Amino acid sequence: MNELLRVNNLKVNFNTYAGVVEAVRGVNFTINKGETVAVVGESGCGKSVTSKAIMGILPSIGETLSGSEIVYEGENILGYSERQWEKYRGGNCSMIFQDALTALNPTMNIGNQIIENILNHRKISKKEAIKEAIELLNLVSIPNPETRIKQYPHELSGGMRQRVMIAIALACNPKLLIADEPTTALDVTIQAQILELLKELQKKLNISIILITHNLGVVADIADRIVVMYSGKVVETGTAREVFYAPKHPYTSALLKSVPSLHIDNKRELYSIEGTPPNLMNPPKGCAFADRCPYAMNVCKAIQPPQYNFSDSNSSSCWLYHEKCEENRIIFEKEQGKLCAQ
Repeated sequence: MNELLRVNNLKVNFNTYAGVVEAVRGVNFTINKGETVAVVGESGCGKSVTSKAIMGILPSIGETLSGSEIVYEGENILGYSERQWEKYRGGNCSMIFQDALTALNPTMNIGNQIIENILNHRKISKKEAIKEAIELLNLVSIPNPETRIKQYPHELSGGMRQRVMIAIALACNPKLLIADEPTTALDVTIQAQILELLKELQKKLNISIILITHNLGVVADIADRIVVMYSGKVVETGTAREVFYAPKHPYTSALLKSVPSLHIDNKRELYSIEGTPPNLMNPPKGCAFADRCPYAMNVCKAIQPPQYNFSDSNSSSCWLYHEKCEENRIIFEKEQGKLCAQ
């Protein structure tokens, strides 16, 4: 597969009244053409900020630091002019936002919102744009698109509004689709339908998808690769199989334990990660997860761990893989064996 997008050493700060928040602290990952990459982590880990940096829609208090690179088809888009950004957004890269009811304009019917996006990026007549809008609604499996196109967001169910958001995102045939927690506000049945729709559209249109979520259970059946983030950093990357069956970082393991299972003893308490993430106005010197990690050593709190590579796709930033930490690593790996057996 050919590389579509590469994020190199991405750093994003927020300049607030209280101080500087280091929201993203040197993120690296790639996405290939036709691939789905899931970016997973707790709320506040920097995954949505990373996606907004890729779209060029950071809020005014946000600042992408020098040395950061977002390379799209070989070109660093952080050097784009405003006109280039406008062409890139919607044309090359589109985004599905978390809350469709908030993202959609309540004063416009859904047809006009799709048509507006088409006309902004392509030189076609309004009549052709209306025809394409109906085809897009049909593509995302909305019944009676000729009637639905005249309706307003509040007249649609949550699942249908999310399908409209997907239709708007696909209006200009983007190569990259960023889905920022697209199923969070939906019930479980509709979640499954939306994820299945994204899978079908990817195969049909051969688009690349970055799926942002806090729930590892959501990505099991859709992601080719998974990027796990914590406190503004990538702590583990791997294929879905590598991450689910052989997690290399204690935080990834803790996230997996937090996913409810049908096989769990109904008298046992659900697992939760103790403690809270660190304050990113004053990030820790060492591993950000150290204070919450049951395998933490003195070195974890003092020095940032390097990245250890286990295969072309699998890596982890954890001191457990240092040659002098073999004893702790063996304990951790035994625990993972028990987890996978369950």
